[in-house]
Amino acid sequence: MPVPFLTVDMVFAAAHRLVADTVDCRGLHGHSYRVRVTARRSEAGAAADVAALRALVQERVWTPLDHSLLNDRLEDPTAERVAGWIWETISAAAPTLVEVSVAEAKDRTVTLRVEG
Repeated sequence: MPVPFLTVDMVFAAAHRLVADTVDCRGLHGHSYRVRVTARRSEAGAAADVAALRALVQERVWTPLDHSLLNDRLEDPTAERVAGWIWETISAAAPTLVEVSVAEAKDRTVTLRVEG
């Protein structure tokens, strides 16, 4: 039987400066980051789960990151590290979390996913 998953999308605007010498974008610049968080539906049901997941992402991801300098929170804040920070920030409160995606451009998305 198919397993239902719930997804919350959000966008935040933030600046960062990458420090790796191999990166073309070392100077201070910004992105409109698109974040997608997916969790398995719980026994509470889809409507309750979506509302709770949306509130969690709003409080713990959007509020601290929107219009911020990511370097103030993360060392060398690549999309991979931003996705990892989001996962660590919400996973304890979202035990059914299965995926976090962060896109800093239409052609660049990083996805962290539970396998299995």
